[in-house]
Amino acid sequence: MHRPCGFREVGFRESIGQMSGVWRDVILTEHRSRVAGKSLIHLRQSYKEYECEVLLLKQRIIQILDMRWVATMVSARYRLPASV
Repeated sequence: MHRPCGFREVGFRESIGQMSGVWRDVILTEHRSRVAGKSLIHLRQSYKEYECEVLLLKQRIIQILDMRWVATMVSARYRLPASV
């Protein structure tokens, strides 16, 4: 479950905790930071790329909402079922 999110297994503790009378094993995981150890210039470039992606996504959402609004208005005007 955690692996697809970027976590990796770094350790295993056997019979470390007891719950409801049963001893449980624990798997230790970690997720490495994309930021730690990088220069400020590199971080600024990454942030600019991120900002561009967010801006493009916002524009696309606005386009989709506009298309739905137009489809709703057209279907109301001509009494057609909305297809979008």
